[in-house]
Amino acid sequence: GVCRPASREVRGSTSGSTLQLRTRVPGKCIMIQADRAHLEAKIRKLTIDVRHKEMNFFTGNFRVLAKQATFLCGLSFGCLYSKPTYRGGEFPVENGWRDPDAYQELLFCSLATLGIGFSMLVMIVSAWCLIMGTDLAYRGDDGSMSRAINGMYEERKWVLRIFYCGLSCTISAVGSLAWAKLREYVSVYCVVVLFCFCVGTVLYVRFSVREHFKFPAENSRRPNEFLVGDYNPEFSRVASGAAAKGGSSGDVQLKVLK
Repeated sequence: GVCRPASREVRGSTSGSTLQLRTRVPGKCIMIQADRAHLEAKIRKLTIDVRHKEMNFFTGNFRVLAKQATFLCGLSFGCLYSKPTYRGGEFPVENGWRDPDAYQELLFCSLATLGIGFSMLVMIVSAWCLIMGTDLAYRGDDGSMSRAINGMYEERKWVLRIFYCGLSCTISAVGSLAWAKLREYVSVYCVVVLFCFCVGTVLYVRFSVREHFKFPAENSRRPNEFLVGDYNPEFSRVASGAAAKGGSSGDVQLKVLK
């Protein structure tokens, strides 16, 4: 399977035919090498195309999360500046609270502030992943797109958790605002209805919506390497497991050709 340069020695009466036969061997070797390079480039291009689709998928996820977090952040700011109806007392009306140490004020402002903080964190991480992740994927070295996609996959898990925390804080701030602003029996009714609605939503998403889109147990959601046998077309090298077994890049490339 190794191409060697042709010998130009002339022996006996068959020197002409021998010379003609041996001069054709290097041309065939060049053709095989060209076909091999073309096949590697084609496989690499197909791999990059699949990675590009994965990249678009993750960037779309971060855009959705950033937009929703922006809405929640604005809603939390609106709740923070919404003062309960003044109910009398010795303090001025513009304060909006009955007492300076009212526990309703402390609970409401704490939840609204936490909602703002979590939402801003989601926006910051999403913006960073969209800008720097895309820059790494398209302008980095070999394998940078896989590195960017793996990083986005890891960050998406944490961004989703932070988003859920911000959403919970915002909903709780709305409930505490209703508790502090409305009359006692009305506030209890609103808080109970809101709590029941949130519990019903969580149960519906957990046991109905999630089951429709849940990955099978035998499948992995993590982006994996693209391997043709033991050959990684993104890095143009043999996988580490094959290298440990003594396989070479040329061996794997010949297996791909077969």
